[in-house]
Amino acid sequence: MPIILRRFFFYLVYNRETASYKLHYIDVNGSTKSNGFTANDGTELTNHGISNVSGYVEESSDPTKLNLWNFTDDGYVLVDASGNVKGADGNVDISKLGKQEFIEGMGDNNDHDQYVYLKHAVEEITPETSDSDIPKDPSNPTNSSVDKNTLSKTFTHTIYYKANTTDGATLKDATTQIVVIDTQLQIV
Repeated sequence: MPIILRRFFFYLVYNRETASYKLHYIDVNGSTKSNGFTANDGTELTNHGISNVSGYVEESSDPTKLNLWNFTDDGYVLVDASGNVKGADGNVDISKLGKQEFIEGMGDNNDHDQYVYLKHAVEEITPETSDSDIPKDPSNPTNSSVDKNTLSKTFTHTIYYKANTTDGATLKDATTQIVVIDTQLQIV
């Protein structure tokens, strides 16, 4: 009797596990806090956040593919961030933004989401501010948005000492008083 050998091939399909998190930008302008912010302390800027940063478990996300928002160009300053955007020293390390390692179970809740807390940048303009430091008008970049010459006014007041009427005898030489009022402007 002949022996018939049969070959069986088994294919094992391996699906790598994926994970995801979200990146939130929160405007906390007006808050009296200086740190320890939560998402409830401000308004989420949903048009700049990233709702699905995803990848394979045990790999890190690549921030160059995320099109991260350059919030400084839109007049914001960084005031705080969640712990996963901080360095070992506890200070915000913006280079960690969008560069988190994916772990199993990530995305099941918001524990791994990244939060960036921002306030409106404020620039003080005084009569002494250099022309190069004055913001430009976005609609016409060759023009300043502020004329610093309008921030200082000089008033002169002369007091005449006359007897009884404006045509009366001069009792004393006139006194001139000069008052300079300098103001400052905060651009938010």
